[in-house]
Amino acid sequence: MLQEVYINKIAKFLPNNAISNEEMEEYLGFLNEKPSRSKNIVLRNNGIKTRHYAIDKKSNSTHTNTELTVNAIKGLFSDSFKRGDIQLLACGTSSADQILPSHASMVHGELKSPVCEIVSTTGACCSGMGAFKYAYMSVLSGITDNAVCSGSEKASTWLLANK
Repeated sequence: MLQEVYINKIAKFLPNNAISNEEMEEYLGFLNEKPSRSKNIVLRNNGIKTRHYAIDKKSNSTHTNTELTVNAIKGLFSDSFKRGDIQLLACGTSSADQILPSHASMVHGELKSPVCEIVSTTGACCSGMGAFKYAYMSVLSGITDNAVCSGSEKASTWLLANK
């Protein structure tokens, strides 16, 4: 018999202070030491006003993708749901910190949570939905009573002008 499945809580974590459009190149760098000529057109068309980078102004990483994910998941915990209650941890990303161990393994270890099923999903633009679907199907089928799923990306270091 299929279970009813509900989303009980949502959490997020954004690293560092919000960066304005005017500050972008202070963090990402300039191409050939010149401001971008197309930046204003792109920003006008995408409508984004601020963003959060997991780097500082010297291009040093401030958070790993694992840390971003763990900080978001910690926002789910309460007196009625603790890290030890997690039965399934499904983590989606296209920008894992390393190839092995998997992103979910890294998150599970950083959370310091007891043994539970883990799954890592990957794929451009759909990794978080893959994790969400796996978690949904696990609870729906009655295999688990609960699941925590995440979608996270750390693209900051990919955007640096010097890369």
